[in-house]
Amino acid sequence: KTPQKHSMKDVQEQEDRQAASKVAYVSLVACGVAFVSLLSLFLAIRTSVSKDALGLLSAVGAILVFGASSIPAKHPVLKQEGNNFRVQGFVTLGTSFVSFSLACIGQGRLVPRFRSEGLAFGALGALIFTLTQLFAWPAIQYLGAAAGPGIWCGVGMVTSFLWGWLVFHEELTSPLRAVLGIVCLLLGVAGIAASQSDLEKLVPCIRSALAMRRKGFRRLETDESVEDGGAVVSPAEELEAPEAPTLSQKASGIGVALAIMTGLLDGSLMTAFSAFRQMENSTGAETALVYLQHFALALPMVAVPAVYLSWRLRNGPASACAPWGKTQSGSEVPAPGGSAPAAQAPGRAELRRRRLDFDVVWTGFVSGGLWASGNVLSVYASYGLGQAIGFPLTQVCVLVAALIGVLIFGEMREETNNVPSDSTTSSAGFRRMSTSLQVFAAASVIMLAGAVLLGWR
Repeated sequence: KTPQKHSMKDVQEQEDRQAASKVAYVSLVACGVAFVSLLSLFLAIRTSVSKDALGLLSAVGAILVFGASSIPAKHPVLKQEGNNFRVQGFVTLGTSFVSFSLACIGQGRLVPRFRSEGLAFGALGALIFTLTQLFAWPAIQYLGAAAGPGIWCGVGMVTSFLWGWLVFHEELTSPLRAVLGIVCLLLGVAGIAASQSDLEKLVPCIRSALAMRRKGFRRLETDESVEDGGAVVSPAEELEAPEAPTLSQKASGIGVALAIMTGLLDGSLMTAFSAFRQMENSTGAETALVYLQHFALALPMVAVPAVYLSWRLRNGPASACAPWGKTQSGSEVPAPGGSAPAAQAPGRAELRRRRLDFDVVWTGFVSGGLWASGNVLSVYASYGLGQAIGFPLTQVCVLVAALIGVLIFGEMREETNNVPSDSTTSSAGFRRMSTSLQVFAAASVIMLAGAVLLGWR
C-alpha cells in the first residue's frame, strides 16, 4: 500500500506542476493583453479622442483584462489551507503598486500631488473594494467559482446602473435601450453561471429556504381557526412545521446572501469616483488619474487592517464552521493543540515551502496587478460613458473568464472526466456537457447583444 500511496501522491504533484506551469504561461499572456490595453488608453488620451470613443475603448480593455484577472486564482497553491488570506495580502500590494504606478505614468510625474479631499474619496473606494473582496472569497467557497460570480455580477450591474441613473442623474441616450441591454446582460450572466455550476443542488436549496420562509410568515395566530371548504381547520394543523435546514441548505443560503452583498458592493465601486468627479466639477480625463493615485495610496491603509481583522475572526473559536473549518478537499483542519501530520524530510520540506511561498507571492501580485489595470480601464469607461453604462458594460468580462476556463483550462470537460466508464452514466455525462455547451453558447450571444444595446451611442 505504501508504494501505491507514494505513486498517487507523485501523480498529484506532477498534475499540480503542470497546472501551475499553464497558469504561469497564460498569466504572462494576460499581462501582455493588459499592457496593450493600457498603452492604447494612454495614446487615446494624448490624441484627445472623443469622450464616447475613450469610454468604449476603455470598456473593451476592461472586459479583456478583468476576464483574465482570475487566471492566477486557478493556481494549485490556492488549494492549500490558509493560503487564501496570504494571497489576498499580495493582491492588495499588487493592486496598490500598479494603480499608483499607472497614475504617475499617466500624469507624467514621479511624485504626484495629494489632497486631503481626494484621499477621503480614495479611502472610500478602497474600503468598498476591500469589503467586496472579503465577501467574495467565502461566497465562492460556498457556491463555487461559477454560481457566486454569476449572482454578484448580475446584482452589481443593476446596482451600478441605478447609482448612475437615479443618484448621479446621468443622461441616457435611450433609457429603454439601456434597460433592455441590462436585462440581456443579466440573462447572459445567469446562463453562463448555469452552464458551469451544479444548479441541481443549488436551486432546490434556495427554493427550500424560500418555502420555509413563506411558511413562517403564514403561521400567524395559531390559536385562531379558519374555514376551508366548510371544515374548520387550525392553521397549526394546516401547515406542517418545516424541517430543519440541512447543512447544504444553510451553506447555500449563506452563500447567496454573501454573493448578493458582494454584488451590492461591486456595483457601488465606481460611486467614489463619480462623487469625486462631481465635487471637482471637472470634465477632463486627468480627474480619473487624480482619483486613482489617491485610491492607490489609501488602499494599503484600509485593506491591511481589514484583511487582518477578518483573518483573526475566521480563525477564532467560531472558525470550526464550514467552509473555513475544512480544506477544499473536505478534510478537517486540525484543531489548535491537536495532532499535526507528520513532517516531511527537512530538505524536501524546506524546498516545498520556498516554492509555495514564491507561488503565493506571484499569484497574488499578478492578480492584483491585473485587477488594478482593469480598474484603471473601468474608471475611464465610467468617465466616458457614465457609471450607469460604463461599469455594467465591463461585466461582460464574465464571458471572457468563462471562455478562458472552457477553452484553455477545460473546466467544462471535468464533468465527464469524473463519470464512471459504463455506457449509461457516460452517455448521461456527455448529454449533460452538451446541454451545458448549448446554454453557454446561447448565453454568450444574449450577453453580446446586451453589450451592443448598452454601448450603442
